Amino acid sequence: MAGTILSYVASNLMPGEAVFAVGRIHWIIYAKPSFFLAGAAIMAFLATDPGTRPILTILGAIAAFGGVTDLARAWFHAKTTELAVTTKRVIVKQGIIRRTTVELNLSKVESFHVEQSIPGRLLNYGTVIIRGVAGTPTPIAGIAEPLAFRKQAILAIETVDSPSR
Repeated sequence: MAGTILSYVASNLMPGEAVFAVGRIHWIIYAKPSFFLAGAAIMAFLATDPGTRPILTILGAIAAFGGVTDLARAWFHAKTTELAVTTKRVIVKQGIIRRTTVELNLSKVESFHVEQSIPGRLLNYGTVIIRGVAGTPTPIAGIAEPLAFRKQAILAIETVDSPSR
């Protein structure tokens, strides 16, 4: 769960605040682009027959374009998403130019809810939904090891709430 301190998180730490846990986006976000690119490769391989070559070339080009576009989008999403639990807050940052940030004080976090599909359970990814006191739920999809991330966040909250630590 521990990882490198992320640039947005590092630049926004308060005095006396330290990173408790870092989350990351799961590799599953690359599955859809991989299927598009595999389909394009199959169409290129099958385009040896002169009768089907034009249609397979067009379909292969469309699949390749879609695959490369989705691959770039997934890579950008993975590289620009930062998830961290600090000793004081939960910080989520997504995007560079069109940026979405969520920063919740640990004392104001009401609950962490994890949703996992069957493939999510098998491959260990899911959506973590953070709900602040009197706030709207904030879903963060595609998190690797969502149960471990939730556990680390709950441990951070207990550490903050516990007067003996």
